[in-house]
Amino acid sequence: MVGLDFNNLQAELIFNSEKAHFFGLRSSSLAGPYNELLLMRLFQKTFPEVGFARGNIVMEMDDDGFVKSRKYKQVDIICYRTGREYFKFEDLVTIKKHDVYLAIEVKKWSSPKLMENLQRSIRHFEKEYSPVRMFGVVFRIWRSRNFNLKKIGKREGLYIFSHSSQKANEWQKPNHLLRQLEREIVGITEIIYEGELKRLIEDIRKTVE
Repeated sequence: MVGLDFNNLQAELIFNSEKAHFFGLRSSSLAGPYNELLLMRLFQKTFPEVGFARGNIVMEMDDDGFVKSRKYKQVDIICYRTGREYFKFEDLVTIKKHDVYLAIEVKKWSSPKLMENLQRSIRHFEKEYSPVRMFGVVFRIWRSRNFNLKKIGKREGLYIFSHSSQKANEWQKPNHLLRQLEREIVGITEIIYEGELKRLIEDIRKTVE
């Protein structure tokens, strides 16, 4: 972590996320996993001693060692003890609950209203899968006049990387947005919520230590 420019890394994540969209990776079934992979690659470089993958957290097995029906939870990113996978293929795993450090739900876009749904989802997960924690990561949020990051986003376990209040312009003028994001990466931070990626990395470190 020493010497890393987290705000620059955060801007690069947003840029790469939007760039994929504007070059055609627009299906939610592809765009979602793509954003998860962006985060997993960064996490794995930062925490090489633990595993990060997409997959299922297993709650209960039957007598033959198979996962019981409905006794598992699909998670965008699972942070887990390496070598303890129940099943693994590429970036997909099933892992027993007691070998999981953390679950992370990833949203490319959200809104203040949808953030309430995300918070309810996190509370429900942590109640059912205690003591496993869940974090929520939002790449971008539609910002209204009354939006307050400190009130909505600066909560333990929630991390919002950037905002936009010009939805129509962004979809109609992708080249303009890409140029704007390129400027963010070299130091302009008009849409980036500084410190959110650093806070996320620090909280993951506390969880896996």
